[in-house]
Amino acid sequence: MKTKLFVILTLIFCINSFAQIKAVKKTSKMKKVSKPMILVKEKGVVKITMISPANEAIVYTNSPNFKYTLSKEVPHLQTAQTKSAGSKTVVLTVVKITDDPNWVAENHIVLQEEILSNINTGVSKTFSNLSLSLNHAYAWNIEFKGETPNEENMKWNVFYYFDKETVVDNSDPHACNTKYIFDPSFKDKGHWKTTNTSFNSYTNANTVSNGHDDTGAGMITSPNTIIYQRLQTPIKKDKNYQLKFSIKRLKEKSSFKIKAIAFNGTLNSLTPNANIAIMTLSGNIPYYEDWNKITLSAWKAHKDFENIALVFIPENNRARLNLLIDRVCLDESKSACEENNLTYDIGNASGNENITVTNEEYLVGTVQDLYPNQDTSTLDWYANIADDCLSIGGDDAEEDAIQPNAHDAIEIEKAEKELEEIENKLIKEAPEYFKPKNGIQPIVYNGKAKCSDKKPALDPTKPFGGRDVVYIHGLQLSAIMGNLKPSPTFQGKWPDDKNEFYKGGEFYNEAKGYWENHIKRGLGSAIAPSNSYLIVSYSANQRLEVAIHAVLTQIRDAMAGENIGVVKSNEQYKNKRCFGSNGIVVVTHSTGGLVASTMFSIAEKSGTNQTYKDYYGDVRFITNKIDAQIGFDAAYGGSPLATTGIAVLAGLTINPVLKTAAKVFFQNNNLQQHANFSPTNTILFDLTPMVSKYKWRPLMRSSIPTLIMTGSTTGKSAEGLLTFPGNLLIRGFDDGVLSNGSQSSHIKRRPGFMVKNRGKLVDKGTPLMKRKAIVQMSKSGKNFQRGERNYYISPFLSPTGMLQGNSVRGIVDRPGQFIHNHFTILQTTGDHFDNVDEVARGHDNNYGYTDGDGLLNRTNLGTPFRAPRNKIKNNEETPVVSSASLYSSGLLNSDFASLNQEWIKKETWGLHLPRLTMVRKCVRLFRKERCIKVPKITWHYHEFIKWQRKYHLLKDYETKMGMDYMYEYILR
Repeated sequence: MKTKLFVILTLIFCINSFAQIKAVKKTSKMKKVSKPMILVKEKGVVKITMISPANEAIVYTNSPNFKYTLSKEVPHLQTAQTKSAGSKTVVLTVVKITDDPNWVAENHIVLQEEILSNINTGVSKTFSNLSLSLNHAYAWNIEFKGETPNEENMKWNVFYYFDKETVVDNSDPHACNTKYIFDPSFKDKGHWKTTNTSFNSYTNANTVSNGHDDTGAGMITSPNTIIYQRLQTPIKKDKNYQLKFSIKRLKEKSSFKIKAIAFNGTLNSLTPNANIAIMTLSGNIPYYEDWNKITLSAWKAHKDFENIALVFIPENNRARLNLLIDRVCLDESKSACEENNLTYDIGNASGNENITVTNEEYLVGTVQDLYPNQDTSTLDWYANIADDCLSIGGDDAEEDAIQPNAHDAIEIEKAEKELEEIENKLIKEAPEYFKPKNGIQPIVYNGKAKCSDKKPALDPTKPFGGRDVVYIHGLQLSAIMGNLKPSPTFQGKWPDDKNEFYKGGEFYNEAKGYWENHIKRGLGSAIAPSNSYLIVSYSANQRLEVAIHAVLTQIRDAMAGENIGVVKSNEQYKNKRCFGSNGIVVVTHSTGGLVASTMFSIAEKSGTNQTYKDYYGDVRFITNKIDAQIGFDAAYGGSPLATTGIAVLAGLTINPVLKTAAKVFFQNNNLQQHANFSPTNTILFDLTPMVSKYKWRPLMRSSIPTLIMTGSTTGKSAEGLLTFPGNLLIRGFDDGVLSNGSQSSHIKRRPGFMVKNRGKLVDKGTPLMKRKAIVQMSKSGKNFQRGERNYYISPFLSPTGMLQGNSVRGIVDRPGQFIHNHFTILQTTGDHFDNVDEVARGHDNNYGYTDGDGLLNRTNLGTPFRAPRNKIKNNEETPVVSSASLYSSGLLNSDFASLNQEWIKKETWGLHLPRLTMVRKCVRLFRKERCIKVPKITWHYHEFIKWQRKYHLLKDYETKMGMDYMYEYILR
């Protein structure tokens, strides 16, 4: 046997070997060898014919079937015939081809069996003791036992055991179709430069001589190393590009990432700007001992660039990299999507050690820079985006899987119909409006002699240019609930109990606590603020027209020379400086928005409308000083929760879903009808959607502009107890109390659009529970069956700022249909109170978090909610300016338009994939030239995008709150 092996060694010397390959799935089918060669061995008149596996065959089982025949010819017959001729003992040997040149040595023999085989009979054998390793090469041979082989009868069949989807690719793995890169193999010093993320030195890149199939490579050792070069051919605007290169790790086995950058001028930052573009950021690239070909995601250039850079980022920022890079290629690609093999199916990544899963988010650049041909200052341009890559992957059945169950849907539908019936009944029974009441007197201004008409200079360094601020609070639940206590509280009435509404009074103290944290954040201090301010109050136990009278009176008192109730700024008033002399900004929240918008219109008409004049007097002197309203989650369209509360407090028999929601909203499990308390005489009545829409909305047209911040995707349900009723009773998007339509003053409660690619509406870039909330809140009953969805402010943007234009088939309700002079400029994902009384938490103290567990026991709608188990960050802010006139009029600083940034969130699955190339080589053996096919493996590390989403978010959205932008960019 040793003699045989010596001859075998000499003959097989030409066959190159495979390194061991990890088992992974591949992207396309292996092409089988057509017309397999049958090798025949002869021993006298007995021949061995090796049939299967044929030479260069591929098998897909780790224990293949070996087929051969022993045959004897009958020479005197004209045609070859066979007859029974006994049996022979043969030896079947299977060897594993390795890097060892002596791969036929005994330590590489994986099977050797003696087999007694009948002559002229086909033999088929499998062996239970044979187990092949996936993605390896093997050879097999049959010899007669005891015979010495020679060149003519010493034949081996090489075969390969692969997965059925192994790729055979005879193309050049290093091919590069375009010449953008100087010196792709690092052979010439001078083209490639290097620096680091501190940008404290710029030198030639380090090189070595042992490259990937060539004699040059770049050496990367230090963490966060950058290599860069001026391109041979510049990158051109609107073309798609893809980077490919070879990488080999030398020592360190930790993973790393690669960021690709295109730039003009000198690279001195990694932050994208007008001259620096982020082409792509890879996921974690794991260690592998051999050279790897790596292809990064394709990218579309938004402008021309002259230089390119690669940044190497180790998993641990202090870890050394110790890697080689070679064969750098920048190639043009057909599409920024197609080149990513987006539909690649590699099963489930969970528990698969061969798959590297990376969740990544990174800043791409400012929207202004990325879309230079568009006016990105308003929402109008989103309809013009033609980009199939806005949402990639993730369009599975997940959306359907997280819908409310059938029982819930029926109950919710019944509750909504019942709400409409209740509201219709209430509107018919509405008491008379603006009926003179005891103590209500027209408001008279008497401060002319005490206050100078000279307007102080505005200060652009201060919020709102230094203007004075009036704060109007929202619904005070404590005032409503005070009626139900054994010893009732908040029983004061305007104007009979005026003292309760000024400093020291019960309503004032409640309002002060409502706004205190907000004022500290917005004006720097509640005691020594940057702007003078006034907190006004009203009673939720009285109707809206009375609340307006109370607010107007308190503003009048502040303006009339004594500055009653005013907290002065750190600059003392001088020369008859009175509150409002430099203009007033009214900041409102929730019900306060309904109060203010109605108040503006009434005040402006009070000089000519006798009904208003009799009730309020001529109060135009107040609105003449008001420059704008800033509305935070304001109730311009009311809330069905008000209807629900009235129904319970009035003792109406209602759906248990409504009753449970009301108890949660009002934070009172014993909520019920109470003697001597009529909820229809409270401001709750004015907050019902029917009354807000048909009674008060027509009165909201004034010359005073209102700039709005809306909230959605509710948060903090465990503390605010708002998510349950909000999601349940408010169709479309909401902040837990108010619908998007109510906050934005849209004339539709829940504007909609026609859907295509509905799975791409699933916001894969947000945590699961938050994603569920978004999808559930976007339903609108029957619209869901018609393929419609609700939108937030724009059909092209999700509540989280996700671009969803490639899911819009048509617009059902035109966006921007707001109440006259009302403009939504900012959308957030905070809940109803995030930007008001709970802002002190800030982003570092749980700002904008929502429960990670289910918010509702879905099996029984009578059960309020589950206890939270964890928290999910919930803090996106997106600009949604609908009118360019806001910039030209000075209401909104033009710099606000430049804050919009594009982010990418994605999940990548990375695999080491072998590409098999059959290379034909010829060598001389036994004085003859023999040509054989030699297999060669080139390893490719390919990242497949499982899903990707693009987002438009305001600069610093991770550290700022929605209110911060309103204070920094309005009227400055």
